[in-house]
Amino acid sequence: MKIFILSLVLFFGSFQATRSQQIHSHNDYEQNVPFWKAYSVGASSIEADVHLVNDTLFVAHDREEIQRSRTLQSLYLSPIRQLFVEKNITSRPIQLLIDIKTEAHPALDKIVEELKPFAQYLYPKNQHGVKIVISGSRPNPTEYKNYPAFIFFDWQSTDKPENPDKVALVSLNFRNFSQWNGRQHPTATEITEIERIINQMKLLEKPIRFWAAPDTEIAWKTLFNLNVDFIGTDKPVESSLFFHSLPDSKN
Repeated sequence: MKIFILSLVLFFGSFQATRSQQIHSHNDYEQNVPFWKAYSVGASSIEADVHLVNDTLFVAHDREEIQRSRTLQSLYLSPIRQLFVEKNITSRPIQLLIDIKTEAHPALDKIVEELKPFAQYLYPKNQHGVKIVISGSRPNPTEYKNYPAFIFFDWQSTDKPENPDKVALVSLNFRNFSQWNGRQHPTATEITEIERIINQMKLLEKPIRFWAAPDTEIAWKTLFNLNVDFIGTDKPVESSLFFHSLPDSKN
């Protein structure tokens, strides 16, 4: 397995480019090789949905899809340890977005428990480590400060974040602002509306991403040109190859 992972990283490593660092691997656990495929093509953000069931954090979109072997530990925390401990693969900064699908407090307490042994590999203790961002079910923002330094949160509002030092990311539903399908180039009116909300979000001084945005080459390039920080995709390899093929300048 280790040889396979190293081969995967070395094979895809040539496809990495600066733009690849903007890729957010949406529902990454649905890839045939979770974590490693997105990491190997240069994605800088990886998403895992978790359900706390019988004191175990399972990775799945829906509860009925849970499989005993697919846990946060096996699919994500073990690879993170491998990056930093085994040294046969070069580690780099990356964001792990953990989307809690069950009740916030017990799930987050369990996440903290499982992450504590990894603190030396996590941001901010390790400035080049993994940044943990909690999405989905979250505690009240007034409670964010009660969590360890390695826990950050996803802010899902256009309002100014509460406890901004604990907010790492602003995420919004693209469909709340545009119905553009990404199959053709957006009209001037569509661009104006998308740009308006992006500029508004930039005032919050946090990285931004959309969910439910179109997942096409036209959409990737459009959102990149509009300075979206993390471009969500279910196709991290194809997205990385596409960005790698673009000229250096935005156009």
